Amino acid sequence: MAAAKSAEGRLCSLCGKPAKQRCAGCKRVFYCCVECQKGHWGFHKKECKFYQQTDKDYKAGNVLTEQEKMMKRHKEEFERIVKQYKLDKGTKADELSAFLTDPANAHITPEMMKETFGLEEGDAKTFLSWIHLGVTFKKEHLDGQQEMMEQLKKDGTGTTVTKS
Repeated sequence: MAAAKSAEGRLCSLCGKPAKQRCAGCKRVFYCCVECQKGHWGFHKKECKFYQQTDKDYKAGNVLTEQEKMMKRHKEEFERIVKQYKLDKGTKADELSAFLTDPANAHITPEMMKETFGLEEGDAKTFLSWIHLGVTFKKEHLDGQQEMMEQLKKDGTGTTVTKS
């Protein structure tokens, strides 16, 4: 959430008062005092890191499209969730794999993820949307390639071509 401009200058991102102090990280939001900056940090932290990375990418000539930025952010959130809930470690990783591939769980909801793995609702939604994206990509791109490779092994009569 960027700070709004006023006739006098910038407004504090938390309370809306005139502000002269700027976030030292991203330099995009303003605050009237240290207390407001600390009070806003819980919200601004992810945004600040995103802005800093975007600035680094831009300076390095790695200008991303809005869709690429969104995907990058989504992937980073997914990785944060996996790390935070230790979904890639030991028995939790095995349980998650079994849970996601169990035919009985064809329609996994955020509530199921919350109950089974203790994810907060927002984290469960983000996690599941990334899984859905991966499954969709696999179906649209990878499964089709496998079928194409199988077709290439056959000649025009439908019989498998063998090497002589």
